[in-house]
Amino acid sequence: QLRYHSCGFAGDPFALTPNIDRLSAESANCINAVSNTPVCAAYRASLFTGKHQSSHGMVINELRLSPDHRCFGHVLTDAEYDTSYIGKWHLWANELGHHRMIRNAFTPPGPYRLGFDGYWAGYNFSHNSYDGVYFEDSCDPIRYDGYEADIQTDMAIQRIYHHSESDDPFALFLSWGPPHDPWGDDNVKPEDLEKFKNVDIPLHPNFSEEQDPYADRWATMDETYRRDLSLNVRGYYAQTTNVDWNLGRLLKAIESRGLADDTILVFT
Repeated sequence: QLRYHSCGFAGDPFALTPNIDRLSAESANCINAVSNTPVCAAYRASLFTGKHQSSHGMVINELRLSPDHRCFGHVLTDAEYDTSYIGKWHLWANELGHHRMIRNAFTPPGPYRLGFDGYWAGYNFSHNSYDGVYFEDSCDPIRYDGYEADIQTDMAIQRIYHHSESDDPFALFLSWGPPHDPWGDDNVKPEDLEKFKNVDIPLHPNFSEEQDPYADRWATMDETYRRDLSLNVRGYYAQTTNVDWNLGRLLKAIESRGLADDTILVFT
């Protein structure tokens, strides 16, 4: 849910994204890439398979991608890259029955990890940014205290240090959750939210305050809705700021370990 036009380099005057801006200035910036089904599982399946939704079948969330597709992870592993996957997966669902949420959160080692056969610290999905869980190679959840994106970045930096001790090629995937809703103050780091406390961020010019007769109750523009919307906009920008800070930590780790000159970094 990180919008292209909510970054500083794209012209947003309210965005606090110095690391994303720096990366854009030093990179090939793909400004014309479009996700034709911009929901989590459908987009992720296209990213990993290189196929349209009509070919890989993940046309909505809460489906399970067939391991018969040849995916990014397969190509990397076959080329003898040491893979690491950390964070949100959301390609493993449709598991019904007792303890459904835990079962859906854990993707067992094997074909449904789609070629990511190295280090794994993933979960299917959760929209809570504090005090969550992840899974390695068993169904026992590993709990952590703190803000999810920070913890995941800590883990990624540990993997960067690990890989820097070897000349073997590696591929590290870090799948952050933010800036996914909810954007309330209980799901945003206070120090990030404080940066936007007194900032009046206007709604997008295309946003209409007129009631859509076909809309549901969430589109009612009463005062409560206005207040909540304003808080959510600040929370969104605060979560984006956190992603930017963690990206900066990754860049610093790559540089400090002498990997910057022969590492391809993709931010999407």
